[in-house]
Amino acid sequence: MNNSNLWDINLQSCIDKNLNYHYMEKGPLDNKFDNYTYNSIKYLKNCNKILDVGCGYGGPSSFLLSQDANLEISCITNSQSQYDIVSKKFDCYLTDASEFSSDLKFDIVVFFDSLCLMDAESTLENLSNCTSKIFIKDYIHLDKDYYYTPRWEMTFRSENNWRELLGKYGFEVKHFEINDKVLVKESHEFWNKQVENSTSTHRQIEMLKTISKSKQLKEGKGHCLLYAEKI
Repeated sequence: MNNSNLWDINLQSCIDKNLNYHYMEKGPLDNKFDNYTYNSIKYLKNCNKILDVGCGYGGPSSFLLSQDANLEISCITNSQSQYDIVSKKFDCYLTDASEFSSDLKFDIVVFFDSLCLMDAESTLENLSNCTSKIFIKDYIHLDKDYYYTPRWEMTFRSENNWRELLGKYGFEVKHFEINDKVLVKESHEFWNKQVENSTSTHRQIEMLKTISKSKQLKEGKGHCLLYAEKI
């Protein structure tokens, strides 16, 4: 079993019962995970065929389907353990997003906190061939144009960098917002409780323990939402 699958299995024991990662937003629902996806629905109107890229264990897609059973949702993951679960509910592709190949067209491609962990340039270049709309929830750097952290293998971009990135592949950002509804303190307390009893020594779990105890995002970093259409 490779290192990434060990990480997936260890994390799976820490996340919520619906295998969802995204405990962070205010909204009308009691479940904070559901609010994360609920706050995205208005940007997905009139989009029936959806491609969820970097789908994790399918939390957001499962919520979307619970709100509209007629949606046709497909998913991409490069994790075998995630694929084994998600493929039971959705059409799922086990591949890197930058190598995904299909003649299918999608009304919209969505990234829920996932593009920051990918080769964004090759992924967007590849997927621009199968959609005219993109929706992204991800992280933003408020002070730097571009910041990469090797510990998490994760990229933070400024608003201008996000706009330039999408524009490079023919998309114009129609809506961009920095999410001030993120429950930073509560989110950290939740994750601290989830991981405190984990016996895993995987470095990602250990990092999650350290970060969750800090109860705040590092200065200059935040969360953003953007919606873009092909020009």
